[in-house]
Amino acid sequence: MTLIICLPRRHLWIWCVTRHPPSTILWCSLRKKLKCIATKHLNHSRRMPTEEQRKRNREKQKRYYEKHKKEIYERNKNRVAKWNAENKEKVNAYKTKYRLNNPDKSKKSDTLSGWKQRGLIHDDYDDLYEKYLASTHCEICDVLFNNDEWRTTKCMDHCHKTGVFRNFLCQPCNLKRE
Repeated sequence: MTLIICLPRRHLWIWCVTRHPPSTILWCSLRKKLKCIATKHLNHSRRMPTEEQRKRNREKQKRYYEKHKKEIYERNKNRVAKWNAENKEKVNAYKTKYRLNNPDKSKKSDTLSGWKQRGLIHDDYDDLYEKYLASTHCEICDVLFNNDEWRTTKCMDHCHKTGVFRNFLCQPCNLKRE
């Protein structure tokens, strides 16, 4: 199929030069966002796949995905990383908006990522975070946690060699224990 394109002032004319008669001319209006009106020949030149063909195509796509899962993952990871690097302002604006709309989720996320960066190793971080929220007193000196003062700030105590969680302590007890 060959396309011949002419651009008059306000309309786009496309002639499809095929074996079909001249009634296969398409006319598109730029004012109507190039919505095409086609003849019966062009509308039915490509038939829709049957249900059986669609099922085979889906199975074929699944097999391909399973075979190339790692490559697809790496490709998408690199593509997203590149987009994030090129659009830092958009990413930061989205994160800021998310933090304002979801303060509980963002606080939890910040707390857990901070623990992981400091080397905490645990099986269930969500359960540990719930215990963190529920703890009200230091497990050594029994002082009431109050994040307004340095001495009563709640800390997550863990072994710095193995990364294993021990308990929640106040700041002074945590410093003495290290």
